[in-house]
Amino acid sequence: MKRSLPFLLTCALLVGCTRESDPEPAIPDTIMAGRLVVNEMVASGSMTANEFGDHADWIELYNPGPAIHIEASEWFLSDRSEGDAEPFELPAIDIPEKGYALIWCDGEDIVADEIHTDFALSSKDGSLRLVHVLDEAELIVDEVPIKVGVSGDASMGRAPDGTSNWLGLPSQTPGAPNELAGEP
Repeated sequence: MKRSLPFLLTCALLVGCTRESDPEPAIPDTIMAGRLVVNEMVASGSMTANEFGDHADWIELYNPGPAIHIEASEWFLSDRSEGDAEPFELPAIDIPEKGYALIWCDGEDIVADEIHTDFALSSKDGSLRLVHVLDEAELIVDEVPIKVGVSGDASMGRAPDGTSNWLGLPSQTPGAPNELAGEP
């Protein structure tokens, strides 16, 4: 079947017009800063032991919103005080609404009964980043300072949970609500 030149040009024009350039990858609206936060951390002097019996550095993630599924290869933690090291990829986990996830920062780089990052928190001041990556778009969901100077049973955390109030807490509360001195 023979086609006329105007017909072929019209087809080429239609194909060219309907083709969109590659859009910038977008982060879903459900993933935004504050959607999941680093809620508490102990950079040294943990009173809590992991499944191996070690008292190691740890962080607690807190989900203030609806239940969230953390998809492997999309969520990362990075201890920025150690230079530009490769971020630690979080495994797939579910965190319920107003729920917690405890992550050991002990340099073990394993997921056994609990999650263990490939880095320990720095004993010097620095920062810890929680990052979401999707289709090469990167969003820093939370970044918190790593502060030293807490001792005994103390930790650094947000009180109340999930708020912007980042301060020294009188006691460590991994997997439980953070408490200020004088609160029940």
